[in-house]
Amino acid sequence: GGKFDIIALIVYIGSTLSYFGLATVFIDFLINTCSNTSCQSYCKCCECCAVNEYYYKKKCESIVEPKSTLKYVSFVDEFHIRMVEEQLLGRSLQDVKGKEIPRPLMDFTDLSRLPLSLQDAPPIPGQPEEIQLLSEEATTRSSSSPSWCQCGNCLPSQLPRSHQCLEELCCRKKPGVCITTSEPFKQLILSRRALQFLLLYQEPLLKLDADATNNQLRHCAYRCYATWRFGSKDLADFAILPSCCRWRIRKEFPKSEGQYSGFKSPY
Repeated sequence: GGKFDIIALIVYIGSTLSYFGLATVFIDFLINTCSNTSCQSYCKCCECCAVNEYYYKKKCESIVEPKSTLKYVSFVDEFHIRMVEEQLLGRSLQDVKGKEIPRPLMDFTDLSRLPLSLQDAPPIPGQPEEIQLLSEEATTRSSSSPSWCQCGNCLPSQLPRSHQCLEELCCRKKPGVCITTSEPFKQLILSRRALQFLLLYQEPLLKLDADATNNQLRHCAYRCYATWRFGSKDLADFAILPSCCRWRIRKEFPKSEGQYSGFKSPY
């Protein structure tokens, strides 16, 4: 029986819409309460309910923001990646514990860029297919390998003493076979044709002259290893390559002067 008031109508509509905003809060509360209650009733020892964890992963995305002072390390015998603050480095990277972060999922669509010559060899009839794994057995240590090396193929750093800790890193945390002896390393990192293919894929008109070819292939191999082992370009930009991998790449694509600049931060 009252008169129509446009202001009252707008206020009523606005207050009604605000209740819809509370719906997400109510759903969060409902899921957390129900999952915690069921978790405690069925399993008293678990600390985090699987439903809660699944819901949180679907709702929130954890992002590690790279900083110029952060360095990332990946050991072949560990599934996670280690994040290290450069200010905390007072010893070799091999001995620094760092913070463990999950390894990003690899995007296998990038493998389609590799040359067709890298296809699998035809299987031998009558012989079962086997997956060649890196062994955990101790390897023969070279006389020139430093004490922190676990694979026997690392070499001392050429950097000044104050910066040597950034290159004192092995591919393994525990003694075992070096990753440079694996078939993926040979095919993905050391294959000259694969690296040339990737360089031309990125820049079709690139001129691979004789003097600069080794330098281009060497740096491309560095990037391929970082992308392979770290999975994310954001992390790969701040990745530290193991000494054995760097020197194996340098041996395959040497520099004419024989002096290498070592690790340099991209920022």
